[in-house]
Amino acid sequence: MSKISPFDPHSELASNMADMTFDNRLRDTLIRHGIDVHNTVVHFTQAHCVCAQIAQRHINSVKQRASAQSYNNVQVSLNQLLALKAFIPSIPAVAVFNKNAQLSYLGPYSTGLYCSPNEGIVEKFIPSQDHLIGANIMHEAQGCYCQV
Repeated sequence: MSKISPFDPHSELASNMADMTFDNRLRDTLIRHGIDVHNTVVHFTQAHCVCAQIAQRHINSVKQRASAQSYNNVQVSLNQLLALKAFIPSIPAVAVFNKNAQLSYLGPYSTGLYCSPNEGIVEKFIPSQDHLIGANIMHEAQGCYCQV
């Protein structure tokens, strides 16, 4: 991988987040597929994404941090849950939900070519703040991402 790409290359996530029901629609889609999002970090995957392989060390460190903060870690394959492709423009991606099942963060784990912990974004949202007035949705990131 020698190329940095945008996380939201077609501005679909940027457009969708203008919809005030976006957070709830994502949450409800996950719940409909049997995922309890209370105090949960959702790790989105897709088959054959070399960027996810490159970021695996960072993904593992996020999972460890989440567990240490009493979060549930759930891995969801976009190849199996096609309905989620409407919410996730690129992989690797992650969502953090607080104890009230409110979305606090959605976006990439980090920025940069190697998606390393030194360039991490998601860590700031674990633990999430329960009094948030809406989610932090990172759509303007540049890094090693596989388009969905």
